[in-house]
Parts: sequence; C-alpha cells; structure tokens
Amino acid sequence: ARARAEMSKLDLLLVPTALENYLIAEIADTEDGDTPSWPLNAKNGRFTNFVNLLDMCGIAIPSGLLRVDYSSAEAAAGSGAARAARLAASGGPQSVVLPFGVTLLAGAWRDEWLWGIAERMEAAAGLACGPQGHEVTPVVV
Repeated sequence: ARARAEMSKLDLLLVPTALENYLIAEIADTEDGDTPSWPLNAKNGRFTNFVNLLDMCGIAIPSGLLRVDYSSAEAAAGSGAARAARLAASGGPQSVVLPFGVTLLAGAWRDEWLWGIAERMEAAAGLACGPQGHEVTPVVV
C-alpha cells in the first residue's frame, strides 16, 4: 500500500531493462547442479518483479549501445576479468557492442500514453530491436 501511495506521486519510472548482458555460458554455469538458482536471471529481473504486484504497465525500448573492449585493463578489471578470460579462451571477440535498453513503467491502464512516450524515445535513439537493428553481430560463446 505504501509503494502504491508513493507511485501515485509519479507519472512514470524509467529503469534499466537489464543490468547486464550475460554470455550464454555464464548463465549455463549458474544452472548447473541439482537445484539451479538462476541468480543472473534474477538480477536482470530486479526492475520488473514488482510491476505486476503494483498493477503497473511497462514497455522496454532500445536506447543505446555500449562498446566494451575486454582486452583493455579497465574493462578486464574486477568482474570483467572472468568474461575477458572466457572470451579469449573461446576465440570470441574481445571488443563487443552490447545493446542497452530502458523500460518505462506507469500505473495500470496508462498503456497508450506510455506507448506514445516510448515511440518518441525509440525514434530519438535511432535504433531498432534486435542485433540487425543496430548492425551488431551476436556473440555466441
């Protein structure tokens, strides 16, 4: 009830659609074992899990591209080190272009209004959905 009261003060929320672009192998590693926990998928659902509970509507929009060179010291530091090593071992590219999107969330029955905002944002970004929409070759590792 408190969350709904706070949400009534806002027109919309803009949140990341996903926190990270995981490699298929990274997700598969978390699914091993008798009882998979899917922590990476759960992490990506952080900004959408509450939408149904709060009776909200939402729409995801492609909004930009993130260029990462895992061969650079900065990108390969911390959590990027494991990904850099995995890409290098597989012969995959060290420099990748990753899609980034945002999700617009609003109260129930505001779908058409939200769609209009999303349409303008998508046009401003100049991107289309999927890898072909922004000339990116998918990386399969």
